[in-house]
Amino acid sequence: MSRRLPALALLALLGACGSEELRTGMRIALTGDADAIRAAADRIEVVVAPEEPWSAEAGERGRDAVLEDVDGDGVLELVITVDPGSSGALPVVELRPGESTSPVTVQAHGYLGVLETARSAVGGPWSFVREQVPTHDLALGLLDVPVGPCNDGDDNDGDGWVDAADPDCAGGDEELGYGETACNDGEDDDGDGLVDADDPECADGADDGEAPSCADGLDDDGDGWVDAADPDCAG
Repeated sequence: MSRRLPALALLALLGACGSEELRTGMRIALTGDADAIRAAADRIEVVVAPEEPWSAEAGERGRDAVLEDVDGDGVLELVITVDPGSSGALPVVELRPGESTSPVTVQAHGYLGVLETARSAVGGPWSFVREQVPTHDLALGLLDVPVGPCNDGDDNDGDGWVDAADPDCAGGDEELGYGETACNDGEDDDGDGLVDADDPECADGADDGEAPSCADGLDDDGDGWVDAADPDCAG
């Protein structure tokens, strides 16, 4: 029912708590159209962000929780993965303070595979109050357009190409790294010191040639002259 997170000094309880003894904590009640959320998401990730950074190292904190820098701001957040269940209300997540009693903000995200299909607003900041366990509602709503690696505005695989410009997105929902085309192989194929997305000769990652127009073996301007034989290439 519960698991200790020693480095973070927070305890996450998934579902209702079975004891009413005096304790300090807070409950995050996920709300919204439960059936619609379940149909659109196979898991919910609850992201807990402290106002004051936690003195802990990134990594797993139990089976369903991990400390990681979700938004790239250099501050670790606690991400708790929750099963949306098969019926009834959405789950409740209970947090308890340990060494850290910093106020926290909380946001929930629903995912189906790699696609984010639902999201809540940011709740809080909420503070822990001694020997009280208040409940804070966090309403999840479906996104009009699911967000994933191929439409989130980020270069998720570090190959220099973003979203539709990444050839991985031509037939899938994930960016998977370097490929086989000359403009997505991580190499400076034409020796001009520029690689893939940094080379202006590459329109996108599916382009199969970095060669400039004066060294590509083609009559690019249709004047009958190719590469060095074309006077336009003299300069």
